[in-house]
Amino acid sequence: LEEIPSVSVDLEGNVSLRGSENVTILVDGRATNLTLDQIPADIIESIEVKVGDVVEKGQPLLRFDPSANQAEVLRLKHEITVLQAQEERLRAEASEQEFIPSDPKEENARWQLSIYQQRMGYYAERMNYYESNMARIETACKATRESQEKYQEILNSTAEIEKMYANLRAKDVVTYKELLEVAMSRMQVEAQVDQFRNQLLSYDQQKLSLMSERNSFI
Repeated sequence: LEEIPSVSVDLEGNVSLRGSENVTILVDGRATNLTLDQIPADIIESIEVKVGDVVEKGQPLLRFDPSANQAEVLRLKHEITVLQAQEERLRAEASEQEFIPSDPKEENARWQLSIYQQRMGYYAERMNYYESNMARIETACKATRESQEKYQEILNSTAEIEKMYANLRAKDVVTYKELLEVAMSRMQVEAQVDQFRNQLLSYDQQKLSLMSERNSFI
């Protein structure tokens, strides 16, 4: 094209006609911002001018091989089909509805259905994990709370007995050793009650952590 009269091409592939850079390259009759160096040689089917021709405005300089564009169109159509099937699945998941492909026989729709089924299976498995662990913690909490209540009753009784022994000791009815043994029994029961209380706090933390993990998963 550089050898054609009236046509000039600079080092960057920009075309000028009779000194004017106001030149538009048309591809299939549509305007484009392409420069000549951006057009791969393998997509040019034919050059419509030859050395010595005088080029007029609007005259075609070359023709493109349509097969390249057709291949690109097919590729983009396939990509659109893939994205449409994926969009359908994601919309169903976001709205917590069952995913039913609009075209169950289409390959990409079947693939997205397979992904959906796998994801739903994993979702059900994880939810079962959270529910079973929550049930386990609740059962442990109930048993620990019942034990705490029983030991609290024992602690109250032991504390009363200790007061009685303290009064008796003041009257020299019991020995100091006997009072000390009752006090040690009370402290042991008190330690057990504190242990149950700490265990319940630990279970509460486990429940909060599990609920946070579940909410993040959902």
